[in-house]
Amino acid sequence: MVEVLRSRRSPLLRALTGLVALVVALLPTTAQAVRPTLSAAATAAATFTNPIRQHVSDPYVIRYGGYYYMTSTDGCDAGYLCVWKSATISGFASAAKYDVFRIPGGQSNSAEVWAPEIHYAQGHFYIYYTATTAGVGSAHRLFVLQATGDDPTGSYTEADTGYAHGQLHESSDLWAIDPTVFTGSDGKLYIAWSGWPTSAGGQQAIYLAPMSDPLHISGDRVQISAPTRPWETVDNPDSPSSGTVGYFPVNEGPEAFQHGGRTYITFSASFCGTRSYAVGLLTNTGGTLLSSSSWTKTGPIFKYHGDVVGSASFEPITSPDGTEDWFLVHSSTAGCDAGRELRAQRLYWDARDGSPLLGYP
Repeated sequence: MVEVLRSRRSPLLRALTGLVALVVALLPTTAQAVRPTLSAAATAAATFTNPIRQHVSDPYVIRYGGYYYMTSTDGCDAGYLCVWKSATISGFASAAKYDVFRIPGGQSNSAEVWAPEIHYAQGHFYIYYTATTAGVGSAHRLFVLQATGDDPTGSYTEADTGYAHGQLHESSDLWAIDPTVFTGSDGKLYIAWSGWPTSAGGQQAIYLAPMSDPLHISGDRVQISAPTRPWETVDNPDSPSSGTVGYFPVNEGPEAFQHGGRTYITFSASFCGTRSYAVGLLTNTGGTLLSSSSWTKTGPIFKYHGDVVGSASFEPITSPDGTEDWFLVHSSTAGCDAGRELRAQRLYWDARDGSPLLGYP
């Protein structure tokens, strides 16, 4: 936690402080790599300017064996899912990329392959993702790949879930995207995703279900969030100043994490092609994760600011030395998917309740 100390200062001291700040602001920055012995804060200040990388959508990063590994909807070679490897977050600007899985043709996981997430669970590496049959958007379902060895950079194969192409079957068998897997504060394994309430669609909600292991969903889904607030339903034209705002109710891209013994889930709200695409927060206040009444919604906790718009797909990360918390998001330059870019910022925690404080882009 960082506290801001307030005190009265003399006019001369204030003037000197302002002069020092001006000189510091005018100093040149560098984009060269630094030695990993520097603190994450010094590294961040000295080595990168946002955005870190272009053509990154739905970024997801894990740290393993002294490296960060990232997956993204965009930026891979055509026809492949891929993994990037870097010693630092800023290093993803020029990180090595590995093609880890060739997307098959003419199958239920061949088209609209979105939101891949690399996870390490129960001794193995997995990539969870969503896909559909070409030309059938309503057939989006959840899938998982498993690494053939112990290297995060692959290769990967369709996991043996008992269903075709490594599909993760869940009992509703309805449209589903953006899977994420996590261990809750109760020590149990869960999966969260964005899905339709009925086969008619019409809106996207956040669902949660238990898992018996990384390859099997073991219970019915529970809806823990639906897009009911104005900041969750924005579509183009996104022009509130002129009184013109479209309607598109969306909760998607859930990401789960723990802090202070409490489980949180962030999500992205509104249509991804608007400037108002933003981050919302679900806080588990009741202890039972599979009870909708145990979740409290707040938001938006991160949204557009200045020229940085469509900022969402939040993920918390830790500095290499474990002393600082940061977070990743993507922001938009030309709508959804390929027009997005990777950004990183410091993450702080509210001293009153332990919730995340993200600030502005």
